[in-house]
Amino acid sequence: MVQQEVKRDERVREFASLDEVLGGGIVLLDNCVRHADSARSFLRDIYDINLFNRINPSKVRHEIEGIETLSNLISLENVLTIQDVADEFFAYVEILGYKIGNISKTYKLYRKNQKRNKDCGISAEEGNDSIKNLHENAFRTYRQLLSKVVPASLLGGKERYALVERMVMLLEDELKLKKDTSYHLGEHETDRAREKHADEKLVASAFCASMHSDGPIKILTQDTDFVSLVGVFSRLLCSESFLPYNALLRDSLRSNPVILYLKSSEGYEKLVDTSDSSRLFYPKNFEIYRKDRPRNNAIKAEIDRNWETWFAHTLTGQS
Repeated sequence: MVQQEVKRDERVREFASLDEVLGGGIVLLDNCVRHADSARSFLRDIYDINLFNRINPSKVRHEIEGIETLSNLISLENVLTIQDVADEFFAYVEILGYKIGNISKTYKLYRKNQKRNKDCGISAEEGNDSIKNLHENAFRTYRQLLSKVVPASLLGGKERYALVERMVMLLEDELKLKKDTSYHLGEHETDRAREKHADEKLVASAFCASMHSDGPIKILTQDTDFVSLVGVFSRLLCSESFLPYNALLRDSLRSNPVILYLKSSEGYEKLVDTSDSSRLFYPKNFEIYRKDRPRNNAIKAEIDRNWETWFAHTLTGQS
């Protein structure tokens, strides 16, 4: 009996090439597709550096490669992002610029001393050039991201998008599906998982784009939180409890599926596909497990009000 359950729960892992991920439909790009973990590590590494010749050139090259990957992806016609992803990337650009400014002040004092650094094997001039090249590439990529923010028209208009975002945010507040890996690893003392909301907004954008465009909506990321966010939220928001108001989302997620691709060292793994009814089912009744009945009823009522308002906007043609 146990063996049968194990077999039934086994999932064949599906991988796609990058060309397959990018081919057809709309691709919504997450900032961390450029290996954001190493970006955070890089910023920590340069935090205490006060001389350009103390900068590790291999780490700078690795950062530039990641940013070039992001730049090449966002330059493609069917690849878009959201404002919050661009804002997150700009925070990285700002930190780089601030650090360069601080090191430059020290650099002027030590300019006469151009001795080679034994550990890194670079001069202060070379370190200066490499980190400034990184900053320039990062700023150009930020401008690219801004130019590819998904238009409101593709999301059904600002008002309808805002209602879907509100429902997604409500569910995340209740379920707390996002995890702060750095906090759990002891890298900082407070859980920052809900300080920013780019993940929820990317999911809300994908749901709205599914309802207002043709073809699949693909999310490309390295963040495993999206597995739960897309899978759980799509089920709950498509519950029969909210019919007829959510009928368009229920139909669209099957015909214009939201597909989640996770970039890893193994390739691009397809982890969620809302068209797969064998894995993603729509529940008859809305219910969040481990919530008592009064709280479930309150959440359900709030989502129902948002769906009803969304439906009214659709009927009147309001965007």
